[in-house]
Amino acid sequence: MVLLGYSILLVLGLFLLWWAGDKAIASSQAIAVVYGVDTFLVGFVLLAVSTALPEFAIAFNAILKDVPALSVGDIIGSNFYNITAVLGFPIALVGPLLIMPHEIKNALIMVVINCVLMGFLFTIRVITPLMGVGLIVVYVGTIIFVWLTQRALQVEGVVNGEVEALTHPKVGALWLFIRFFFSIAGILVASHMCVKAALVIVAATPLTVGVMGSTIIALGTSLPELALSILSIKKKEYQLALGNALGAVLKQATLVLGFLAVFSRSEVSLSRVIWIAPFFFAAMAIITGGIVFRHKIGRVEGVALILLVAIFMLFGYTRLG
Repeated sequence: MVLLGYSILLVLGLFLLWWAGDKAIASSQAIAVVYGVDTFLVGFVLLAVSTALPEFAIAFNAILKDVPALSVGDIIGSNFYNITAVLGFPIALVGPLLIMPHEIKNALIMVVINCVLMGFLFTIRVITPLMGVGLIVVYVGTIIFVWLTQRALQVEGVVNGEVEALTHPKVGALWLFIRFFFSIAGILVASHMCVKAALVIVAATPLTVGVMGSTIIALGTSLPELALSILSIKKKEYQLALGNALGAVLKQATLVLGFLAVFSRSEVSLSRVIWIAPFFFAAMAIITGGIVFRHKIGRVEGVALILLVAIFMLFGYTRLG
């Protein structure tokens, strides 16, 4: 009965994590537009940070409970889901993600950066606090690089749609901030629920903390990105959908993992999640093939990514649980 109760708590926590994360994204976009923030900042700062709030919250609670392995599993597992489930399900259900010829170079640059970064992390395996600072610097440097080359993602289509609903004449700027901070509070509460439930389930089952973090928790924290991708593809904002997925990988492998490494009291090791590497690079190969040879990520690639998710979860539970 105790295990059932905590399983229900985990499901409720994941649902609250998705709901609060979605509200935080919408509110941060609205605030950015209301105050005239540049679209670059919307896409690469406010939007990126707001979609990272679930992962930041999980990392914060993992630091407090001194279980960095749970957050590492969440970060690396979430990176896998961000390029598989976050792209695969919307593409399979809504339609192909088209890539214009002038966008191919930018997309491939992001793919290469993410592959090199993840390859580096999988190789060194242990992240020291100094390396954590370096990862944060890499994130900031990448933002500056994209800004200087005028390659910022264009999110106005999606943002305007969200703002129209949020900036009704009766809804003032103060209410937007209230909604945003309540959303953050919801994310923090949800993450605490997820971490507490995950630790109890791990103790009562053969599952390890790393497996729990890289499968169930990671999927839950990827739900805000999934919601944004569905909305983007429905509105034919293809560049935003692809940038959302690839940008999320960069953000979590640098900003969130760096935050964890800097403040964690225990060693931050990727040894328990090294098994994710072949799945991650297989997903990147599928995406790259669609970009280079078909100028789109179509339903064929979408179904392939979904199948990869199924194999990933099955492997995680049967071989590592």
